[in-house]
Amino acid sequence: MFEAASAFDGMGIKEGVEWLGEVMERSKRTETLRIRAGITGPN
Repeated sequence: MFEAASAFDGMGIKEGVEWLGEVMERSKRTETLRIRAGITGPN
């Protein structure tokens, strides 16, 4: 899933940065869980 943030859709810089931070945190958490479970990520 990919979402774009821009001035055109009404999403400001602050909201865009917060969204990006949340997505990166979720991604990192998912990777950590995969490692703990012994599941390899998509290659």
